[in-house]
Amino acid sequence: MEEHISVSLIIPAYNTEKWIEDCLESAINQTNPFDEIIVIDDGSTDRTRTICEEYASRSSNIRVLHQENKGQGTARNWGIKEAKSNYIMFLDSDDCLETNTLEELKDNLDKDLDGILFDASIFGDNRFAPKKNVYERNRVIQPGVYCGRDFFERFYPNGFLASVCLAIYKKSLLEEKGIIFPEGVIYEDNVFSFEFIIEAERITYIPNKLYRRRYRENSTMTEAYDEFHMYSHIICADHIFRYINAMSEGEPQILLYAFSWGKTLLTNWSRFRNDNSISIDEKKSLDKRLSEALKMLVELLENKFISFNLEQDLFRLCLFQLLSAMNSLLESYPMDLAEMRKYTEIKLWAKQYFLNLFNSMSLNCATGKVGIYGVGKYTKGMMETYTKLYSEIPDVLFIDSYRAGTDFRGKTIKSLHEIGKLDVIYISVRGEESKNIKKRLEGENITDKVINLNEICPINQFVFYEFYEF
Repeated sequence: MEEHISVSLIIPAYNTEKWIEDCLESAINQTNPFDEIIVIDDGSTDRTRTICEEYASRSSNIRVLHQENKGQGTARNWGIKEAKSNYIMFLDSDDCLETNTLEELKDNLDKDLDGILFDASIFGDNRFAPKKNVYERNRVIQPGVYCGRDFFERFYPNGFLASVCLAIYKKSLLEEKGIIFPEGVIYEDNVFSFEFIIEAERITYIPNKLYRRRYRENSTMTEAYDEFHMYSHIICADHIFRYINAMSEGEPQILLYAFSWGKTLLTNWSRFRNDNSISIDEKKSLDKRLSEALKMLVELLENKFISFNLEQDLFRLCLFQLLSAMNSLLESYPMDLAEMRKYTEIKLWAKQYFLNLFNSMSLNCATGKVGIYGVGKYTKGMMETYTKLYSEIPDVLFIDSYRAGTDFRGKTIKSLHEIGKLDVIYISVRGEESKNIKKRLEGENITDKVINLNEICPINQFVFYEFYEF
């Protein structure tokens, strides 16, 4: 470790009087102390400001800055400007660090690294905590030093986390590349984290839980999704689309990341646009903003899929899903003649794509010897799409260990012990869990052929099935 390496900790704080003391205690009681702790009070109206000033009066390495309530992005950007150290870290004012966080990081840090990624544990109110710790990546990321783009290509989506608090950053890289937070919105972490990963030349990951994420009521992560959340999602997506559009070339995972934003925006909008608590004018404004952002995404995919090495069929599938949902959900997206022609062509392609997919799975000629494991949203979308093409449900067995005995699509779901020998079982579960299910099924004497549908296509082909037209 180089002695001249210094680290500043930036803590934006707004009305967290219940938790700010735990946060500051974890910051000042490090086995290897921070060179400076910068707290930005974001116009708190409770005792947060007073508590922070009391700590600053007792600790020489704590500075407290004050601003009107402008949001976390603005506070963090100010902290970056004020920081005097070589490296920067972020801590949310309702969370905590482990006592050895900085010591662990400095033991792995050298001046040639642009950053180190690490994991977190979760605590707090179990009503809001996820069943699985999404901040644990040791089974996904292999040890090593990576170029940021290589890291993203290898480990997105499961190894990439948007939380800016789970990394340490070289300040000079942030300044050189102009990496800052969008201001006046939430979800700003996503923009900062993505740009940092793409711009970093040398990063590494250590599989240690050095951060403690608190789950509580009325935090940014748990509060109700309202028009400000929708607006923020659109603005951050716009930042990401423009950033990618400025790249001359890249990796296919980068375009899939952009597509995932479009998918999230449309999924949220499909629910949010029916919220009667939002005014008609506000909905029209959001509809227009969303249409403009998604038009940019469509053009981005069309213009970049070759230079980003995205497979043509995957590009077409992304385009079909976006156009199907946009045409159904957005009032501000009236198609002109050229767009209508493009949509018609992509629908014809999609029809043949799904016919080929179902034919390869033998669903159209299944005779009770084909099993589908999993009866969640993915399987529902698959069956709805199949029905649109064939007007009937395929003769397959639906298998799910947790829902055995209940009904799905007019059929009783079976457990593994209730089925005989099958020709093939398709795993219809998305995410990392599908890999574990495949290993388990391969150990059972019920079929010689287990196919994980995740391995056929990296995206959910049926996510907007209700809008598909053939």
